[in-house]
Amino acid sequence: MATRFVFKFFGSLGPAGALVGLTEKVCTAIYPHAYNFGDPSQMESQIDKDLRDLRSQYVNELFQIKNKFAKLTAEGKKEDEKKEAYDKLLAIVKSYISKTVRLEKNKYMRERIFFQREGQITLYNEANSKYHNAETEVTDNLVKMAKTICKPSKEEFDQYFAEFNLEEEDQNIKEKISETMAREYLDIYTKFDYKLNTEINRLKKMKDNSDISEEDQAKMNQLLPLDNDKVAFEEYVKDQLFVETGEDVEDIMLAWKMYNLR
Repeated sequence: MATRFVFKFFGSLGPAGALVGLTEKVCTAIYPHAYNFGDPSQMESQIDKDLRDLRSQYVNELFQIKNKFAKLTAEGKKEDEKKEAYDKLLAIVKSYISKTVRLEKNKYMRERIFFQREGQITLYNEANSKYHNAETEVTDNLVKMAKTICKPSKEEFDQYFAEFNLEEEDQNIKEKISETMAREYLDIYTKFDYKLNTEINRLKKMKDNSDISEEDQAKMNQLLPLDNDKVAFEEYVKDQLFVETGEDVEDIMLAWKMYNLR
């Protein structure tokens, strides 16, 4: 953290400290990655390790079925043999896509919450963008790996990929989140949603007042932009749900869908 100590050292040298402090803020905003280089928060997290392990497991499973897949999909093989091979391959691919997307989104949600609290808008926006693009990027990445290792026919792969449904996903979520828990989480979510709407309406009524407290002004800056942005509003409530429950919000939403709660 050499840069921070440099700022602190020169910031302690009399009247010039104010200018140095301002310079630090500007550098933080414009060059967030460089400024945070070496910060403990930038070190590899447990989720990063889990993602690395998951990718390694995925590659190993693909190599385990590679030869059998090639035999069952060779020219002249029966359609039912090809279907068996593709079902096996796609069960692996889609299972790892689902697991990886949930971990990626969990990671970026945590980063989003952290950077929002720290006032790091550039890094917050970056984490938010990665959160929304996670499924597309993970799917593209893992599909390319499967095609590279197992070398399926592009036309056949695309056809079976579109038709294949991963039934085990529902069972995995059911084992992790019971219907009772899912209902409790939905109740928490609904209460947060109501409280946020109530607070936004309160702030809207007083935004033209001249005697607004610093606390309310800070709330206005943070919450009023959510009033006309449904996506940002829902993200904010999701973040609060994660903070409250500590549960993977993507898992919670899958549970709601599976139990037909929302």
